[in-house]
Amino acid sequence: MPAKTADEAKAAAAAAEILRKQADAKAAADVVALAKRFGPNGDLSIQQDPYGNYRFVKKQSGQTVRVYFIPAANGTDFSIATEAQMLQLYKTNATKSGGIEALRKKLYELGFISKPDYTRKDEASFNNAIIDAANSHSMEQVQKYTLNPGQKSYKFNTFTGWLSTKKSGITPDTPPIDTEFQKTNRLDTDQDIQAFVFDLIGSNATIEQKDEYFRIVSEEQAKASRKVTTKGTVQTTTGQFLNEDDYFRIAAKVIAPSLKGTPLEGIDNLGGKIAKQITELKDYASEYGIRLDSKQAFGYVTSGLGVGGSLNTGALDTQKNTIRQLSKAFYGNISPLIDAGVKPIDIANQFASLKGKFLEMPDNAINIFDEDIQEALQNGGKQGVMSLSDYQRKLRTAPKTKELWLATKAAREEASSYANTILKSFGLIG
Repeated sequence: MPAKTADEAKAAAAAAEILRKQADAKAAADVVALAKRFGPNGDLSIQQDPYGNYRFVKKQSGQTVRVYFIPAANGTDFSIATEAQMLQLYKTNATKSGGIEALRKKLYELGFISKPDYTRKDEASFNNAIIDAANSHSMEQVQKYTLNPGQKSYKFNTFTGWLSTKKSGITPDTPPIDTEFQKTNRLDTDQDIQAFVFDLIGSNATIEQKDEYFRIVSEEQAKASRKVTTKGTVQTTTGQFLNEDDYFRIAAKVIAPSLKGTPLEGIDNLGGKIAKQITELKDYASEYGIRLDSKQAFGYVTSGLGVGGSLNTGALDTQKNTIRQLSKAFYGNISPLIDAGVKPIDIANQFASLKGKFLEMPDNAINIFDEDIQEALQNGGKQGVMSLSDYQRKLRTAPKTKELWLATKAAREEASSYANTILKSFGLIG
């Protein structure tokens, strides 16, 4: 490129000087304009609202209204916008550049949007976040002048440029993790163990039981934390708090030493899932011909409880299997039937029905633990159950049922028929 001649260099210098003077003149004019707008008689200022929050305001018709400082791209010019105008402008600009979601994410990272509102993309919260951020931006830009009024020129940053200078409190590689804990106070734990003990055995909880219950609950709550990790708009929760089953398990552990020699029938008065499972287990045992009182059922159920939720997978499966094995040992003669899915109660119901009809008594008054039903089921240890003919013979002759049989209509008719046969054989009746 050929070197400039002396005349060309002189002309270029003159042109540069003109541009400099124009820039200085504009800067001076801008400062005058700023002084006019922000001076004692100006219409723009930063004020505190009744709640002590600073905001950028404009005098208008004798009142002050909240407005927003909108710098132009050249960094010197600016305009003033209402809230609605500002929201529309910044959302439109976001759509044209990185997108609405990029703006939402940036505002979340800077703390203008809460995690729950960011996760569910709450639009009202998004608008409020833009308003809060725009207010901070407006005040920061305006204070470049109001706090430094003697400068010859001022350079303002656009809203997008201002956001880019702010450091996020959240790094993309380290998603935010909130750890939540439970904490139950002493008064509540005392009330809980008191209610548990009273419902169970009808007496008050001791000081030692209250102390122990509070200690264990506090220890387990400290371990049973729940962590919520947020990455983008996705939340992942790990861990779990203590639940109803856990508190029942802890209370059961605390009271267990004092239950020796008590029937524990008060368990039937307790509400909740555990009490229902105890009732379920007692009913299940009955179906398999195993007597299980409330205390035993209580022990079975609570032994299946573990920290954080409770019963083994497939609630009560382990306990029910134990009962089935007991039933097979007790009714070894029908063990193959039990393995095949037949419950002892199914067989017992047939014997109960026959006994009810045979002795003319309601069969629903006869359960699987009835002495005659038990003999029929066990069949003296012989394979299978007692035959129906043997069962009827037993009901006719056993001391406890013989009198009942003789009092039935069928027995009387049979006796009358037998007597008539005898009389006929002697020719005493026709």
